[in-house]
Amino acid sequence: MGTSFARLYALSRSEPDEICELVSLMLMGGASLDTINELLLLASRQKPQTGRVGKTVQQSLKVVLESFR
Repeated sequence: MGTSFARLYALSRSEPDEICELVSLMLMGGASLDTINELLLLASRQKPQTGRVGKTVQQSLKVVLESFR
């Protein structure tokens, strides 16, 4: 995970809304899905994450894929 992403994760305190924003930034920034998955696993150990994270990933992927059109 890049230094700026690691800092944002630390600041998020694993709050689901903050994690959603971070996941979106990571996807837009070109982070690998493996890296994002590691972040989500770590966050879920700290604080239960909700279904919002999955929806955020879907929405972010949609934006990324549409940018290739």
